[in-house]
Amino acid sequence: MKKQFLVVAVALFALLSCDPKSPEGSELTPDENKAKMEEIAIEFANLIDPDDFTELTDVVDYLINDIELPEALVGEDNHDDVIDYLSGAASPLFVGKLALLGKINAAATRAADYTVDEFYGVYTYEDGEWIETESDSEFKLVYPFNGETATIVASATGTAHEVEIDGETHAIPATVTASVSLGSAKLVDVSIGVTGVNSKATVGQVTTSVAVCGYTFNTTINVTAGGVTAAVDVKKGDTMLLDVDASASGSNFVPEAPYEDEEWNGTIGALNGTVSIMDKAWAKISSTNFQNFIDGLNDLEEEYDSKSVDDEYADRYTELFNDNIVIFMNYDGSNDAIAYHEYKQIVDEYESGNFDTWGESYIVFMSDGSPFLLDEFFNEDDFSELIDVLEDLADEFDSKF
Repeated sequence: MKKQFLVVAVALFALLSCDPKSPEGSELTPDENKAKMEEIAIEFANLIDPDDFTELTDVVDYLINDIELPEALVGEDNHDDVIDYLSGAASPLFVGKLALLGKINAAATRAADYTVDEFYGVYTYEDGEWIETESDSEFKLVYPFNGETATIVASATGTAHEVEIDGETHAIPATVTASVSLGSAKLVDVSIGVTGVNSKATVGQVTTSVAVCGYTFNTTINVTAGGVTAAVDVKKGDTMLLDVDASASGSNFVPEAPYEDEEWNGTIGALNGTVSIMDKAWAKISSTNFQNFIDGLNDLEEEYDSKSVDDEYADRYTELFNDNIVIFMNYDGSNDAIAYHEYKQIVDEYESGNFDTWGESYIVFMSDGSPFLLDEFFNEDDFSELIDVLEDLADEFDSKF
């Protein structure tokens, strides 16, 4: 199972290499492309060093498992609950995912549930016990670790956004910041900002910035009635590991009330996404009018609602997908696409009168037009070196966390 997962990861990695311009061909053969894809993926994996996180995991593990959180903060029986609580509060990627899906109201609810100021106070660990002092501006834990002072700080600043969610009024902090330090070294630095939120929390912008042990993760997600834009970048030091830009535009993209309260009746027009891996491999998925795809699928499903699917259904589904969704791949930011994605819908009668349908994805190379099923092209034998590297990396992380 583990190797199967890694093979799928290899395939997804390689597909994230698309050209935003028209394809112009490639001199590399399919086998040469395999070698290049594996080379880039191995270089990427080798930049991720589990040892970079050793000091942070030791500092946090000591707090949770050796001295535990203050009883005044968690109560006698709530230690695990508060750990989950604080972990949820520091999940900008989860909040960002909700926002990207247009679920600003859900993201806002998440933020409201983890209001920082209810934990305000300074807790200092001395002589085997926690000493609490009041604070109206921050939550802080201070404790000794390996001859130095470890400090965890969180606070909310700015004018809060008042929103109504499920009939209740919540105050969403404009900015939440948090950090973990050991001595003068800052191991973690987090900032989450929310702007432009309407009273129903259906639109707005969520910006996160997370610096962890020399790695930085930045996201900006903006949801309006006209669409969604998202930008994500991941760096190690000055080296860009991953850069993602995505957008979807339409009409009435976000309703006035949360999705739970009304059926969405908007439309999606242009859909675009670009991914760059280490500035060495590019990917783009695009659709000039994604609503054509949605409407076409709805018409197809309605037509075949009362009859069995057949080869004509599969052909029309295939054409609908390939005409409306385009994926190209290239290296090093050039204008030359090495390959493109092609979709094929399959219909199979597994017993008399009963049919099963599924989709197959092909990678088609520009050099000779040769198509390969993804799960056949990205096989264990041809990518064995990369799989070994990823397995070793996963084992190292597993041993630390």
